[in-house]
Order: sequence, then C-alpha cells, then structure tokens
Amino acid sequence: MRLWDFISVRISLGLTLGILLNNLLNLSSLYWLLPFLISIFLFGAILKMRKYNVQHIPNITFFLNSILLGALVHSLTLPINQKLHYSHKTTPNPQQLTLTIQSELKPNDYARNYIVSVNSLSNTKTKGLALLNIAKDSLRKQSLEPGDQLVSIAKIKSVTNPLNPYQFNYKKYLAYQGIHYRIQLRPEWFKKLDKKNSSIYTLSANYRNKITSRLKTEGFGSEELGIIQALLLGERNGVNKDVLEDYKKAGAIHILAVSGLHIGILLLLFNILLKPLERLPHGNQIKLLLGLLLLWTYAFIAGLSPSIVRACTMYSFLAYALLLNRPTNTFNLLALSYVTVLLINPLNLFQVGFQLSYTAVLAIVWLHPKLMLLWYPKNLFLNKVWQLLAVSITAQLGVLPLSLFYFHQFPGLFFIANLLIVPFLGVILGLGLLTIVLSMLQVLPTVLVNLYNTLIRLMNHIIKLVAEQDAFVLTDISFDFSEVILSYTFILFGVLYFSKPKKNLFVISISALGVFLGVLLFKDIEASKRIYTYILHQNQQNVLLHQNGFLLNCYTNNSRNPYLIKNYMVAERIKLVNTQELQNAYTITHKNLFRIDSNLVLPHKNFKIDYLWLTHNAKINLNRLLEQHKPTMVIADGSNYAFMSALWQQTCLEKKIPFHDTRKKGAFQFPLDNN
Repeated sequence: MRLWDFISVRISLGLTLGILLNNLLNLSSLYWLLPFLISIFLFGAILKMRKYNVQHIPNITFFLNSILLGALVHSLTLPINQKLHYSHKTTPNPQQLTLTIQSELKPNDYARNYIVSVNSLSNTKTKGLALLNIAKDSLRKQSLEPGDQLVSIAKIKSVTNPLNPYQFNYKKYLAYQGIHYRIQLRPEWFKKLDKKNSSIYTLSANYRNKITSRLKTEGFGSEELGIIQALLLGERNGVNKDVLEDYKKAGAIHILAVSGLHIGILLLLFNILLKPLERLPHGNQIKLLLGLLLLWTYAFIAGLSPSIVRACTMYSFLAYALLLNRPTNTFNLLALSYVTVLLINPLNLFQVGFQLSYTAVLAIVWLHPKLMLLWYPKNLFLNKVWQLLAVSITAQLGVLPLSLFYFHQFPGLFFIANLLIVPFLGVILGLGLLTIVLSMLQVLPTVLVNLYNTLIRLMNHIIKLVAEQDAFVLTDISFDFSEVILSYTFILFGVLYFSKPKKNLFVISISALGVFLGVLLFKDIEASKRIYTYILHQNQQNVLLHQNGFLLNCYTNNSRNPYLIKNYMVAERIKLVNTQELQNAYTITHKNLFRIDSNLVLPHKNFKIDYLWLTHNAKINLNRLLEQHKPTMVIADGSNYAFMSALWQQTCLEKKIPFHDTRKKGAFQFPLDNN
C-alpha cells in the first residue's frame, strides 16, 4: 500500500495542518466547531449516498475533516476558549490565589521556578497553568513538591517578550506549554496548606522524588545520580552542566532523554522476563497485558513526556497487532501514535523533543532499509556494527536540519559515541531498573552500587573523550526556517531519486540544493553590509553592541558572560567578536552618546549630547543635565531600579524629551546613518 492509502497518515497530515493553521490565526473554537460538524455531516452523507467503502472515501473530504479537527482541538487549548481559565478574572491589582505545584523547573541564581495550576482566584474556582517564581531566601527555606497547595495574595502578570535582539523567546516557549502568565512571590508571601491536590502528573513527580531521595542514601556520586535521573527517570535537571555539554558535543544527548530507544530496549527486557508465561493457557495474552502494564507503569514514573507517550503508544499498537497475527506497517503505527499524542495535547507539536523524536523515528523507518541495501556484510559482527551505524546515520540525517535550526551545532563524531554506548545501553538500563527496585525495597547491595557507579563513570568518560575532539564539533551555525524547508526538500527528493531514479525527482532535489546555496550566499552578502548599534537590556551590567558587517564590537563592564551575545552572533553570521571595556563617551552615526553611572563622571558643560545613557541608578540632577545639554533621547537600561527609571521618565515627559526604558521597550537600536 502507498502511504497515502493509510487513513492514519491522512489524519496525521491534516491534523498537523489544522493545528498550525489555528496557531497562526488564534481563533475561537466556535469558528471551527460548526464547519467541523458540517464537514462530518457531509462526509456521512457521501458515504450513505454513494455507498463507498472505507478504502474509497474521497480523499479531499476526509483530509478537510482532519484539518478542521486539528484546528478545533488546538483552539480548545487557548485561554480564550476555556470558560474557567483564570485569565478571565485577572486584574492589575494583587488578588488572592490558590495554587497547586505541578512540577519543579530548574532553578536560577535568584529564584526557584515551578509550573502551577491556578485553582482559584479571588475565591472563584478557576483552571489553567502559570509560571511561579519564588525568590531564594537563605533564612526561609521551604521545600515544595508536586501536589502542594499554596495560598497567597499576588499579581498575575504576562510573561515578558524578549528584550534583546535574537534573545530566546521564553514567552513563546511557555505558551507552547499552555502557560501565558507568571506569578512572582517571596517565601513570606505564601502559606502552604496541609492538604495535597493530586493528579496523574503530580503523583508521577512524587514517585520520582521518592526514588531520587532513596537513591541519594545509597552512596551514588552526584554526577552519577544526575545521569541515573536523566537516563531512567526522564529528569535532566540534576545533570551537571559540563557533563550535559559533553553529551551534546558528542552527539549522544538522546541517551539522556527517555524516548523510543529506551522504551524499545525495556520492552525487549520485559518480553525476556515474561517469556515463561507463554507456556500457560492464554499465556500470550497474559504476557501482552503484563508487558504493556509494566511499560506504561514505567512511562508513568518517567513523567509521561510526549516522547515517552509516543514510543509507548507505538509499541502498544505493534504488540497488539503481533498478537492478532495481523500484517503491520511501521508507518501506520507511527502515524497512529502521532495522532493519539496530538489529540491528547495538540501543543506537543511545538515541543522540540516531540519534533526531533518523530523525525528521527521516521527517518530510521524510511531510510534504514535503503541504507542496508547498499551493503549487507555477511560477517555477523560487521553486520551488527553496520546495522547500528546505519541507524545512527539515518537518525542523524533526519534530525540534522532541525538540530541546526534549534541548537546551531553539529557533532561530527556522533557515530563513534553511538557505536560505543548504544550496544551496552540495554545492560545499563536493565541494571538501572534493578538498582531502583532493590533500592526501594531497601535491599540494594553495596557491590551493585559500586558496579553501577563505575558503569556510569565509564560512560561519562567515553562521552568526554569524544566531546573533547573540538575540531569535529561545528558550532555557531546560522540556520533559519527557510533553510530547514530547503534542506528537507533536498533530502526527501534526493532519497526518492536514488530509490527510483526519475528526472523530475532529480530536478526538484537539485533545485532545492541550488536555492539553498543561493540563500546562504545572499544572506552572507546582506550580513556583510549591515551596520547596527544597540544598547542591550541587562539587569546588572551595561552592554553596547556595534556591528559592522561580520565584525561585532562588544563594549561592556562585564566580559565574563559568554552567552550574552551568542544568539546575536549566530543570527547575524558574525565571524569576529571584539570585547572592550565600556567607556563614557562614544560617537555613533555622527551623534554623541554619553553614559553616566554611579561613578558620576559628568560631561563638560559645552559637550554636545545627542543620546544620554543612564546606568546603575546614577544620582544626578536630571533636570539640570537636560537644560544644559538638551539631548534628543534619554536611555535607561536594566541596571537601574524600576522606580528610578520611572522618575527619569516623568522628568523627560515634562521636558518633552523622548525616553527609552529598556525594561519596558527592550534594547535601544540607534537610527541608521543615511548619509
């Protein structure tokens, strides 16, 4: 059968287009519900009138139904379409809130971060998720875990947009998780209630916390424990930053993300464990049920992430089909799991892990058999090595454009890391599960702890050796969405051409490659002509950026932050960065910029100021400065207190001088010189 003949494939494509369509339009569910019901009615009428079999359902009608269904289910995730969503009750003033901790995020230097559900607002029952930031306080340490309920009086604020050019869009990232607002608290501003509010996700998180707490008492090293949490429990928050970076550089980060690889290995282990049941009456059915029960129990403990649900769903369909001795098609099973996951939560489509997971599996299923046809070694050892290498290559090829788009780097030695680690992953996972079970039963022997510690250390050491080969790690690769589309077009039609050589396939593939190279050349030429100058928004430092083609001059009072301008460098194709100490006076596009900070270095009375830059809560008489120098613009960056910026803004308003607060308006871009 052709792929298009599978109903699941048609639904998958239509569902995807519908979700993307409503993500673009953000329409109310009412706009989609009526057309969807009409299309279903017409669909049924066509079936009844013409007596079509399922195999002969008109493709266009069915495809339209799928698009409308996708748009409808996506619209139901928007706050505007949720009658009880707390956003309908928010006011600019503080309100009484009842919150339930859903999960804990990675903390930063200033706050502990949680995803919470808002259960009530001003004594009115509500629903919806929010981001909760609780300021760190060494004197008030209160542990919170999923299921805990809090009562507080606080403001609900929108998540801020990016304030600097090419900054990571945290607002969009949270929106794709159904979170549109944030709540900021101090430890003394809330009270924890005695009762807990449990859901399947909070129960899952609590089980993981219990397992982690138990493992901490067994003598595992901190690095090893972090790897165990990531490898078996789906939590990467505990992994050391340097270790995580090593896995990224080695192209083995997927090992630390519980996904199809892990689920497949575990299903194989469960099948071996339950094989004696086949001797019993109805043993195959009992084995299937127990195997799926164990699989979904593990998925529950590991957090039910989209990649885990996808893998478990696909393997569940596969196991059931094998039990019935029905012919199966992997693309059909993959599409069925894809539809299931998106119907449960259509926002999964926008999760990077979800996209990479499905793309990798699709590439393996489609490309691996074709690659094996090129060479099939008769030697058993070579055959197994080639199979593993082929899987790694096809998966990497499938996710390459997306990886470059999201992470801007390519690990050239990915195949070595996978060849050295993946064959032994079954042993590592099996021993890990045994370790967890014995630890929870409080009968874990020290010899097993030492053995597993050694295994994890050895794996980390191998990954580190591969990651240290810097010459093979390509970083800071600029890659935008148009290049993603062109890359996949080239790969898709190129593979189709080599499978069935046809002139039109070759023309499309080569054309995509030609356009791709043309786009790269055009963007390089455009980047070489750009001259931009910015004052960035930073909370505790001052940054002035000046781009001249591929050269970026960064003037700052803190050069220790390598990530400050990384996204800008990648997006603008910067080839050389020159970091210098920040001065007080600059000439920019024939205009004078003067910076005043807490050191109070003031300009000479006769000095002409076009742009006045106020930093670090400078204690100045702004009225006098404005009268003496008459600047055309006053800029206050994030190093100032908010109330100081507000006072300066009021002064500028009275003097009718434009004022730019980077805390509210984002980075200030100097006008281009048109001379």
